[in-house]
Amino acid sequence: PAKKGGFLKASSVLKKYETLEVQQGKQNGFINFKTRAIEEPSDDDGTAKMIKPVSIPAHLRAGLPDPLAGSYSSKAKSTEKKSSSQYASEAERLKQELEELNRKRAEARARLGLK
Repeated sequence: PAKKGGFLKASSVLKKYETLEVQQGKQNGFINFKTRAIEEPSDDDGTAKMIKPVSIPAHLRAGLPDPLAGSYSSKAKSTEKKSSSQYASEAERLKQELEELNRKRAEARARLGLK
């Protein structure tokens, strides 16, 4: 009960009209204004608000670093130009590794009595 012509809280005005609509709804079976209880936010509500995706405008997104850059395959390394000497040294290294593996395989077969 506020004074006539004095300051009224918005919640009291809304509550007045809410009760009027609920009473009217009880009479004809239709309620226009659904009442809602104001509750303290639960922990679930707080985490749900933090998890929701953020919408970043396109003009700002253009300047941001790519968050998935680390998961892309390293195509940059494969497109890198190599000189013939680099290819030759890599081929020599691979040949040496192959010879070492063949030697170890031959030793292992000899121990087992195979060819």
